[in-house]
Amino acid sequence: MYLFEHGQLIRDIPCSTGLPDPDKYTPAATGEVGDYWASFFAFDVYADNAWYLFKSAGSILIHSLPYTYQNGYKVYQDRDALGVRPASHGCIRISPEDAIWFTAWNPQGVPFTVTDPYLDKW
Repeated sequence: MYLFEHGQLIRDIPCSTGLPDPDKYTPAATGEVGDYWASFFAFDVYADNAWYLFKSAGSILIHSLPYTYQNGYKVYQDRDALGVRPASHGCIRISPEDAIWFTAWNPQGVPFTVTDPYLDKW
């Protein structure tokens, strides 16, 4: 994920997008980053620092890695997929640390572009 301000790259964030299934891939889209969701629960996991992008088969968000709780601690899933392979149900996942930075940057209203997935490479 590349973030620009005034045409200058300010941050390159490793991410993971949707799995190569018809109901899980991350479709191409353009728009503006929408509302902030502090935390949510879906598919039996939690995620934090989520930003709404658009509606597809479900809500497409940028958010932290999903996690479960074990002994009162967050255990994140699929960190090894960031920047390497798709792993989500359509959302754009980033590390918890990058999600905190992204939220502090306050992207609401910022234009975004999600490019076409390269299905043949999956």
